[in-house]
Formats: sequence, structure tokens, C-alpha cells
Amino acid sequence: MDHQLENLGPDRFQQLAQALLISEFPDITTFPISQSDGGRDAIQSLEASDSKFAVFQVKFTYSPREIEDPSKWILEKAAGEAEKIKKLIDRVPADTS
Repeated sequence: MDHQLENLGPDRFQQLAQALLISEFPDITTFPISQSDGGRDAIQSLEASDSKFAVFQVKFTYSPREIEDPSKWILEKAAGEAEKIKKLIDRVPADTS
């Protein structure tokens, strides 16, 4: 079955993505829709110390069929967020173990 996810719009698509993430990673932290999130839509600690974490970012387009190379498109979008992600990394305390 083909689902036209672009009909959800960006906010409802992000809510769907976050719901899927929560079902897979119950301890994940999601961030509010349509607010400044510092380059993250969800985050999950990978260790008890919180010095290692995974950042999840949701990307949406109204025209998915117009994207010739989806891999290239998402990599370009991620590159555009690199500075925000670097700021997140810089805020993490150094591992003292």
C-alpha cells in the first residue's frame, strides 16, 4: 500500500516520526513541534553518563517524487544542520571516566 505522507504536512509528519521513535526507543526524549530545537527533534542517551547520545532529526518535503536522489537530498539537509549539531556536541561535558 502506498501512503502519501506528504499529505500530513510537516507538523503531523514530525508527530508520526516521533511516535515511531518512541515505540522503538521508549526512553527517548522528543522536542516540541514548531519550536527552536537546536538541530534536534529527539535525543537519546547512549550511556548513563549522558556524555554520549544520539540525535534524531526529522525532514519533510511536500514534493518527495520530485527528489531525484533521496540519499543526496537528505545528506544535503544534514549538512545544513551540521553547525547546530556541532553546538550540541560542544555543550556536552567532557567524559571524566
